[in-house]
Amino acid sequence: MYYKLLVIACLIGNPKHCMVIENTEYPVVYETYEACKQRALVIGSEVNRYMPSYRAVKWRCSEVQEGRFL
Repeated sequence: MYYKLLVIACLIGNPKHCMVIENTEYPVVYETYEACKQRALVIGSEVNRYMPSYRAVKWRCSEVQEGRFL
């Protein structure tokens, strides 16, 4: 089983305006939940650096079965 991560970042002034951030750095999927979680936390902590008007509000590591497209 592999894990794919998503981070939700919302506009600070309008928390209903959000975007989904996906990991594009190799590896795109992770073999363990813990590795996926660590990468999600790194991305979440850097959102404000690259998008100053946004902040990370949620993250998720979803299972992806081998042989399925992401």
